[in-house]
Amino acid sequence: MDSSVSQNTALGNEMPVVARRRRYTRRDKLRIRVEANRRVRYEEWSALAHREEVYPCILKRWQEWRKLM
Repeated sequence: MDSSVSQNTALGNEMPVVARRRRYTRRDKLRIRVEANRRVRYEEWSALAHREEVYPCILKRWQEWRKLM
């Protein structure tokens, strides 16, 4: 790799590497929420959040939104 390329760029491109947020479809949110409702212990719930790559606070927010609807 060229030494003149800064470490903040992607493989020689001049565009900086930027993290992108993951977007969840309604189907994904419903599937994850249904599975979260089956979890009893916090460890199981946390493991689900980790596996689905979503923060536990987001799961809680999705559930609160669902109650409002």
